[in-house]
Amino acid sequence: MTNSFVAYTSANVAKSYGIYAKNKGLGGVIMWIINGDVSYKDDQSNSLIYNFEEGYKSAD
Repeated sequence: MTNSFVAYTSANVAKSYGIYAKNKGLGGVIMWIINGDVSYKDDQSNSLIYNFEEGYKSAD
């Protein structure tokens, strides 16, 4: 048996990651999406990248 960690996230959680990164003054983040994200031009409410960016921009 190998040690593995797999995490799934939603658009709302991705937004909170953006807020966290901005509030902590992080210079960057890495998001790895195995099967690709939905197009934020077509489906902003479900796009992880779009919602992360929105969270980052909206943070104090």
